[in-house]
Amino acid sequence: MEYERPEATGAVFLSRLPISLNFAVSARIHGPLTREELEAALAGLGRRHPLLAVRAAERADGTAYFTDEGVPPIPLRVIEGAADDDWVGEVERDIQRPSNYLTEPEMRCIWLRGSNFSDVVLICDHLLADGRASVIALRDLLDLLAVPSRAVEPLMAPPVHELVPPDVVRQIKAAAAGQEAGGPESRTAAPPTDPGGPVCVRPFALTAQETSALIRRCREEEVTVQAALCAAFLTPFAERQPDQPMRRAEIPVDLRPRLIRPVGDAYASMVGLTIVDVDCTAGNLWDAARSAAAALADMREADFFAVPPVTIPLTGKMPNPPWDIHYDLSISNLGRIDIPAEYGNLQLESIYGPVFPATGPDHLILGVSTFAGRMRCTYSSRRPDAEALMTRGHELLGVMHGVGGSGAGAS
Repeated sequence: MEYERPEATGAVFLSRLPISLNFAVSARIHGPLTREELEAALAGLGRRHPLLAVRAAERADGTAYFTDEGVPPIPLRVIEGAADDDWVGEVERDIQRPSNYLTEPEMRCIWLRGSNFSDVVLICDHLLADGRASVIALRDLLDLLAVPSRAVEPLMAPPVHELVPPDVVRQIKAAAAGQEAGGPESRTAAPPTDPGGPVCVRPFALTAQETSALIRRCREEEVTVQAALCAAFLTPFAERQPDQPMRRAEIPVDLRPRLIRPVGDAYASMVGLTIVDVDCTAGNLWDAARSAAAALADMREADFFAVPPVTIPLTGKMPNPPWDIHYDLSISNLGRIDIPAEYGNLQLESIYGPVFPATGPDHLILGVSTFAGRMRCTYSSRRPDAEALMTRGHELLGVMHGVGGSGAGAS
């Protein structure tokens, strides 16, 4: 079967570039699991979400499409005798490897088999999925492992540009017309040819007590957890440059609640972006959180949709490419992951994700999610000083939740 979708054009274009849009979600699982069971569940996952069982192709006239013909199974790599943190190194290496858009599905799976646990890592491509979609895929995979005979109904959402509210479409088209009339041109910087070194991923976690204390304190201060994360992890940049207390964060935004009709649990990339400026003047971290909260509240709906999957099909123009870094840190927070912890004989202990690769030497990404009452984070970078920035941010987050002892472990 062939699927005419604008993402196919992006896949063909990206297949010619040495860059990766991959990201990962890693799950710690306890219980019996075999390779055959995991392969069968991955096949079922492809039936549930058809975009996981296609490859990109190009016709003689240059038009691109997805096809399920000649597509191999979702690749599975098994690592025996894995130690507790081995998943980190595997993620660091694998997310840097570009997708094989023209020959393979746009998902890979790594199974790290320890003595009394399994780490199952899904490597997803941001062209077709966002962090929320990776969690949907993880849950559906575990469902299929628990009940292999489960009936699978295919689910595919329309391309995101077809679901944009009409008033936002008008604003996007008006902005593009302004460019044609001599307004500011969209930036078209090329992807970096030298990303600056290998990706380094550093995981850390809050205890259940620390997580609940942070949430409680945020409620008392009348700010969101996202605002508190901005305060804690942007302040280290201001401490290094006291004369520049205004710092910037890129914030991914889930577009699903803003679409003209629901897409349910479809596997798709439905994420927008915005930039917030936060006043991190030395003093009270909660003042910085209130500055972040005000900036987050002022975010414009049309700005969320100004991303390539929306603007290119609607206007033929590309907004700032994802490798154009004009902020200190990207903070991708999935919030509370509300999926079951038990799947038949399998028990889901923890989730780390989304884990994105830094696309250049100045790119820093904080990935955050909360599952089973614990916040878990990853700090991705290629910068030599990133470890110190992460450690200081983690320390400041500890000041904000106020619980003695840091939950610095990655368990």
